[in-house]
Amino acid sequence: MFFAETASAVFSTFTLFGPIAPLYFNELGFSKSSIGLVLSLLPFFGMITPFFAGWIARTGFRFVCRLFYSIRKTVLILFLLLPWVARNWGVDAAFAATVAIVGVFAFSRAMAEAAVYSWTQEIIPDSVRGKAAGIMTILGALAIIAGSVAAGAWLKAAPGMNGYLAILAVGLLAGFVYLFGMFHYPGGAPVARPAAPHAGSFPAQLLSVFRDRTFAGYILAMAMISLGCCYWVFFPLYLKGTLGLKSEQVFLFDAFGYAGILFSCFFWGWCADRFGSKPVLLVGLWGWTIGALFWLLIPANSAWTLPAACAFALVIKVFSIGYATGMNRYLFVRAVPPEKRHLFMPVFYAASGLAGGIAPMLAGYFLDRAAGGLFPAGLLRMDGYLLLVALCTIPLLIALRVVHRLPYDGPLKTREFLGMMVQGHPLLAIASMIRFRYAGGESGRIASTERMGSARSSFSADELLDALSDPSFNVRYEAVVAISRMPPNGKLTAALVDIVRRKVPELSMTAAWALGRIGDRSALPALREAMGSEYALLRARIARSLGTLNDRESAPRILLAFRSEPCDGVRVAYATALGSLKAVEALPELLAFLRRTSDPVARGEVTLAVARMLGGEHRFTRLWAAARTDLGSACAETLGGLGDRLGDGTPEILALRDMARECAEAWMAGDTARAAALLAACARAVPEDGVSAACRDVLRECALGLESNGVLQRNYAVLLLFALVLAGVEIRQHLRLLKRA
Repeated sequence: MFFAETASAVFSTFTLFGPIAPLYFNELGFSKSSIGLVLSLLPFFGMITPFFAGWIARTGFRFVCRLFYSIRKTVLILFLLLPWVARNWGVDAAFAATVAIVGVFAFSRAMAEAAVYSWTQEIIPDSVRGKAAGIMTILGALAIIAGSVAAGAWLKAAPGMNGYLAILAVGLLAGFVYLFGMFHYPGGAPVARPAAPHAGSFPAQLLSVFRDRTFAGYILAMAMISLGCCYWVFFPLYLKGTLGLKSEQVFLFDAFGYAGILFSCFFWGWCADRFGSKPVLLVGLWGWTIGALFWLLIPANSAWTLPAACAFALVIKVFSIGYATGMNRYLFVRAVPPEKRHLFMPVFYAASGLAGGIAPMLAGYFLDRAAGGLFPAGLLRMDGYLLLVALCTIPLLIALRVVHRLPYDGPLKTREFLGMMVQGHPLLAIASMIRFRYAGGESGRIASTERMGSARSSFSADELLDALSDPSFNVRYEAVVAISRMPPNGKLTAALVDIVRRKVPELSMTAAWALGRIGDRSALPALREAMGSEYALLRARIARSLGTLNDRESAPRILLAFRSEPCDGVRVAYATALGSLKAVEALPELLAFLRRTSDPVARGEVTLAVARMLGGEHRFTRLWAAARTDLGSACAETLGGLGDRLGDGTPEILALRDMARECAEAWMAGDTARAAALLAACARAVPEDGVSAACRDVLRECALGLESNGVLQRNYAVLLLFALVLAGVEIRQHLRLLKRA
């Protein structure tokens, strides 16, 4: 199938569906209206398919495809004789012959494609439909890019009619290669019409498909998109006639467009399979609608014309293949029920033929009527092309509105999908996912898993879930750590919750920590439940996560666990959680625990928990960092600022200010013993009015700790300084309230 579809892409580009067709017809002397009429025959003949739908289904999709694809490839050989007809009988005779040839071609194409849609729905699973389409598009784009570059070089060497005829011959050869490959497709057997005595005639059943609101909305959106993109048929003529590009440069423009398709088609297909067709369709359609307006800014007859046109083609085709991928997958996965495809597909093909036929015919007629320019030329070429693009924006906006109302076919909404595209580093995530899929050894899987976490993109969520079920513990552990770096994601949170509930100590502890780091509060019920685990270290880790998630409801339970826990290491975790939750009711017990414990790391963590209960953690951490470098300077600077902040007030406040300045001088002089005594005295000198009870408790405990130890306790000194600063703020606010009163 991949081989055949690659040949089919070359056939389409080098015959009636690429830039060669309008250029060839223009060389024959056809007007734009005539070109539009000829090209409109291709989709118009799709309207006949409902009348043959029953016969196609009963005859077999495979047989019908083989028969009519063979006819359409063969009849197109007569295209090579059109220049001879024009020379001997004139342009009108050549036009009549063209209409006849294209008519037979279009009829055969309509019959074959009415069958091939149902056949394709049968042989490609929905789960990989987007990726399969992406792979086929990549192969086709590679062949088309190479062919377009070669065709451009050929037209430069052999300009005029002979160059076009050679390109058409290559396209016809590719068409017969496609026929050879298609004859090996599986499936496509005849479908017997089911007995349904009350279903009515077959034509009535065909019309009944419009009662399906999803299908009817899809058809309307498809019709509006066809009308909105009708100007693209004449874009090669615009490039050659208005912008001044040569024929070979038009093929280079086409090659850049297919390069954009090549780089993005698999991504769009993968996204459609994983996240749903509708978000991909909407993003691509919005990009096309907005981006199409920028082609009017391409300068004409300039050194920048070709580079600007190629850059535009590269970008706009990225969006075009996006909405095309979304439309195609939505048709097969959501709009058409598989069991009724013999009814829905002919109606879809007929409707697309009607819209696709009207669009180029109207565009050609409009451009002929607008020839000569309707407005003075300026930066924007105010001619028929500009007006046509402006008018085409209207049906595109209608299509966007209709698609927005269609039901979703995947797990993500469009807003969520857009958020994923700008979240983290999506390109790094995609590269890491590819490495993960092809990684062999454990070290390779660990490295790619770590990179997926560093990318912080939800694109790699499924791969991280796969890593969680890896047989290697090290890979599973790295997956949990990687998930902790990700933004909140329902699937990842549920997977971590499942690990916590398994109560496998090593991995469950890391999963509990990761849930706290992610910050997804939907994990709270599971974490509360797991607090009853028989593993003390797991309970400690869960308590920390509950504190990080600010689950005030868990504070009483954590306090009970703190009181009953015999292990000081686990009690430190409970103390940290209580501090994060600002459970002031636990402050006396935390201060008593701080007084009793001797481990320096544990003392630092409990000190931070107490500071969090008071509030203003950022002040404490700055003071802690400064004191770690130079305790004396940090204390002196803080006390000096405290004196200035207190200002004038009651005699008690003035005395506290003077004592703080004296303590600062002692710190600066290096008299640590005197400075510690003065610092404790400052704590006892703080007036009770306006100072919170929690702050007074901390000041009292720290003063006692400084006075009862022969060695200066850094934790007490820093915590006391922090409490003094907070007390100073509270005193100043209290004085302001008194003045207002």
